[in-house]
This record gives sequence, structure tokens and C-alpha cells, in this order.
Amino acid sequence: VVDSRWLGATAPLDLPVTTPDELRAARHRLRTYASSRGIGRSVADRIEVAAHEVISNAVRHGGPPCRVRMWRTADVFHVRVDDRGHGGRMAQAGYAPPATSVGPGMGLWVARRLTDVVHTGSSPLSGTAVELQFR
Repeated sequence: VVDSRWLGATAPLDLPVTTPDELRAARHRLRTYASSRGIGRSVADRIEVAAHEVISNAVRHGGPPCRVRMWRTADVFHVRVDDRGHGGRMAQAGYAPPATSVGPGMGLWVARRLTDVVHTGSSPLSGTAVELQFR
């Protein structure tokens, strides 16, 4: 179940990402926000890479624009990515390694390896949401 606290609210970091060209800027903004909140380099690296994978999937498969939000609660950093896609088999995706080491299927698998908690959800009306949590 995806945390719905920020569904209608404004998170401290809230970015639209429409094209693959905007991924680099989004990654930089996420890293800068996390670093400015005192997070260590190792966790900032994990946030940057895992978020990149999820945002890339959202732009590629979810029908841009996607919305990327980041906030902190106590000792947890949250990154939430929403898009307009149907999500397909999102709940089962990324638990097993993909069939090949390159190409499709790597994104959510990589994100799950770098993240402490991953929540996914999708509906025909609201699209797909992925929330990454880092302690």
C-alpha cells in the first residue's frame, strides 16, 4: 500500500518530469534535497540511483508527465513517483532478477535492492505510484 499522506498535499520537493532529458536534473534535485537534510553520502547515492530507475520507468511506460516528490518523516526519507500508467504487474515486479543483465526489467529490481521499503499501487483512475523509503 502506497503512503497517501502526500497525495493531495505539497511535499517539500515536488517535481514534474516529462522527458528522459529531465532525469538528470531530477536526480540532482533529489540528491541536493537529501544532502541538505543531513543524509550520508551512501544513502544519498542509493536515493539517486533507485529514484532514477523508478522515474525512468514512469517516463518510459507510465505516460508522462510523472510527478516526483520527496519528504522526510523522523528517520525515513520518502521518494514517491506517480504517473498515469496502468501499472500492469507492478506488485510482482522487481523481486526476481530480470532474465538478462541489461535491457528491460532492471529498473524496479535495482530500486528494490537499494531501498529499505518499496510500496507500489495502481488503479485505472489514478495511475501508478511507487514510493521508496530510505532509513
